[in-house]
Amino acid sequence: MLGNILFYFKLKRIKRQGERYKREKKIRDVYAQYWPEKNKKKVSNVMLIVIIIAIVGYFIADYTLQKNAGIELSPTLTTCWFTFWGVEIVALAGIRVSKVIKNPNDSTIVESENNNNAVG
Repeated sequence: MLGNILFYFKLKRIKRQGERYKREKKIRDVYAQYWPEKNKKKVSNVMLIVIIIAIVGYFIADYTLQKNAGIELSPTLTTCWFTFWGVEIVALAGIRVSKVIKNPNDSTIVESENNNNAVG
C-alpha cells in the first residue's frame, strides 16, 4: 500500500518534470531562432594562447631585468620554463593529431599512406 502511494507521487513528479522540460525546450527553440549558437572555443586553442602569453611574458620580464637592473635570471629556470611550455605545446599537438587519426570520416584529411609519390 505504501509502495503504491510512493510510486504514485514519484510518477506525478516525473510527469511534472516532463512538462517542465517541454516548456523549457519550447523556450530554447524560440531563443535559437533569434540567437544563433555561440561557437565554443576549444580548450586547446585557449591553452595555446595562454602558453604564448606565458612565454612572451617571461621573455619580456627576463629581458627587462637584464637590461635595466643588470640581473640575470637563472639559466636553469629559463631552461625549465621554456621546456615546460614546449612540452605542453607538443602534448596539445599530440592530442589534436590523435583526434584527427581517430576520425577517419573527416573529408579534409588526405591520407598519405596510399600515395606512392610521397617523399620519405
